[in-house]
This record gives sequence, structure tokens and C-alpha cells, in this order.
Amino acid sequence: MTDLVAEYTRQWPDKSLLTWVNANGQDDVSYSYGDFDAAARRVAAYLMEHGIERGDTAILAYAPGADF
Repeated sequence: MTDLVAEYTRQWPDKSLLTWVNANGQDDVSYSYGDFDAAARRVAAYLMEHGIERGDTAILAYAPGADF
């Protein structure tokens, strides 16, 4: 799955990947493949700074919402 997302990010960094819809049914927040890739890299860097290594298991707990 990560290889597929990485390939799409290379090919279409500005293409919409996800749109969060609010309770009124209106588009609230959109993320492109590039946005998603940048966010995933930030999370990975944070985890590595705190001792998590590639291959380790980690639990990430987020409140429901677009940031999840």
C-alpha cells in the first residue's frame, strides 16, 4: 500500500486523495497526495526522534477528524 501511495504522490502530488465532509455535508478539508505524504513524513520523523525505529510497532491515537 505504501508503495502505491508513494507512486501516486510522485505522479500526481496535487491530485485530491481525501476530502473530509462536515456534519452539514459540505467539504471541510481536502488533502492531496503531496499533503498526505508530507504529513506521514512528519509523523515518521517525530516517532524516530522519540526512539521508534523502522519495523517497530506504534499505536497512534487521534481524535476523530480530518487530522486523523
